[in-house]
Amino acid sequence: MCCAPLCVYLLHAQTWEHLVWLLERLQLREDQQLAITAGCEVFKRLLDRGLEARQALLKQQAAQAGTRLPNGLSADLETEERMAKQLQMLERKEQFLVLCAALFVACVLDVVQLARAMVLVWPFIPHFHLLGPAMMKRKAAAAAAAQQQRQKQQQPLQNGRGSSH
Repeated sequence: MCCAPLCVYLLHAQTWEHLVWLLERLQLREDQQLAITAGCEVFKRLLDRGLEARQALLKQQAAQAGTRLPNGLSADLETEERMAKQLQMLERKEQFLVLCAALFVACVLDVVQLARAMVLVWPFIPHFHLLGPAMMKRKAAAAAAAQQQRQKQQQPLQNGRGSSH
């Protein structure tokens, strides 16, 4: 799903609808769609690694919290501070990758598409980093609908053949 780790999975259906709505109005060429999809896959892999590292660090922090002294103080303040700094660094890295993904998508758009996107979403900030996942979700939905349509068309043929025997 793209370019942003957790936030992509937690988006409301309405947000996806807005992204798909925006995609339809941008009239992306096939080469732009391919570039955005490929670029977002790269950023998604990078973000997923960061998310995994952050989750592992949060588990370590939880385990560290279990080793508190009876007065509530940490038994190892240095380790706790080091983990807090690592967590902060991972969060900054994630924000930077989301920004890079958004810049990548914005650079794929031509000037007219970029201006159209900015005007259409005003006064909100466009989530360019989510256009790739929205595009992939839209394509998957279209492929599923086409598959269902093919199955519906094949059913009368199969039923007609089966009843003639």
